[in-house]
Amino acid sequence: MGMILVILFIARCVMDAIPNTLILTPLLAPVAAGLRYHPVHFGVIMVVSLGFATPPFGLNLFVASSITGVPYLRIAVRAVPYVVALLVGLLIITAVPFLSLTFIPVR
Repeated sequence: MGMILVILFIARCVMDAIPNTLILTPLLAPVAAGLRYHPVHFGVIMVVSLGFATPPFGLNLFVASSITGVPYLRIAVRAVPYVVALLVGLLIITAVPFLSLTFIPVR
């Protein structure tokens, strides 16, 4: 799963979230199923890892730059602590499936 997280992070740095989801989900979902990950848990991992604030292609960073008039690079530097917090949260979600599977009914 660590390799999948690295692939998702690198893909997120070069392309937007929606094309990444459409391209990588059919490729990585069978791999995750082979690793015995629940499909919902893998979906949560995909959504969190392809978040909208990851530089250098963070959509929200471009929006904040255009609204405030602050240069993009300055906003991206200020976003680094939040990206680190996002990565820590992603590692916790990946390691503890209970967090994403709590409200799924057991059959």
